[in-house]
Amino acid sequence: MDTPPKIALETGRAPYLRTPESVRAMNWKWGLALLPAMAAGLFHSPGSSALIASCLIGGAIAETLGRAWAAKKSFFADGDTLLLSLLVALILPPHLPLSMAALAAFFAVLVGRDFFGGKGQYPFHPAAAALLFLKISFPVETRIPLPADLDFMRWLFGNYAGGLGDTCVLAILGGGFLLFSQKLVYPGVPFAFLAAYALPLAAMGRMQTLAFWPGDVFFAAFFLITHAQTAPHSRKGFCVLAFLAGLAAGALRLSGEYGAVYAAVLVSGALSAWIDLWIKPSNARRPALVPA
Repeated sequence: MDTPPKIALETGRAPYLRTPESVRAMNWKWGLALLPAMAAGLFHSPGSSALIASCLIGGAIAETLGRAWAAKKSFFADGDTLLLSLLVALILPPHLPLSMAALAAFFAVLVGRDFFGGKGQYPFHPAAAALLFLKISFPVETRIPLPADLDFMRWLFGNYAGGLGDTCVLAILGGGFLLFSQKLVYPGVPFAFLAAYALPLAAMGRMQTLAFWPGDVFFAAFFLITHAQTAPHSRKGFCVLAFLAGLAAGALRLSGEYGAVYAAVLVSGALSAWIDLWIKPSNARRPALVPA
């Protein structure tokens, strides 16, 4: 009897998509959506292009070292390292020393992403983890005084202190709607985040104060909390996670500390696995409770 031929199956790394679109194409579309925010940041801080370059270099070094150490395929080709490094750059203060910017991107790629196994494996958003790492390590250099008051035009166009790319609300909204048009983001997620963020402000009578609605709130809502690799598997669970993160962000914002919104996004990643236990996709069953 003839021996059946052997078939070699090549399996790729997570995340896995139920779509003909590749991870590479999605990453580049995300990068395209970030361009308006980056352009606004460069307009307000013309010399900050060096900070972006430093983040890209730091991310590239971390990628090279991580892939060499793990003997695994590089993520350069699919744009994941570039996208992550750019996200880090856009939430950093534009006056930050270049060495610290490179260190932040290095930390995001090597520790925030690769330490947990790479794409689809890390529980916390690497960019938010990198900012928190810098704020703990260099609190003076990363401190940004929040605006005491904002008029509508300054708020809309981002003419106030903040991260490099997270102040211009108009540019952030433009990038967010680009994500909607490409069906890369479910609209319910960022709006759940923003609605929950408003609740603590409303309770304290601060909801109508523009100074409590800076651009980093919208940047987190459209570009960080929507990160599918740190989210629950179901759409409903995704919205629940965004709502809880928004509540935490609104409460922390009342402390008046820059980066509080990103800290809420970071911590919320720990809730994804718990949410998955109770909120399943429509084609999955909830596990039965077993008495202790």
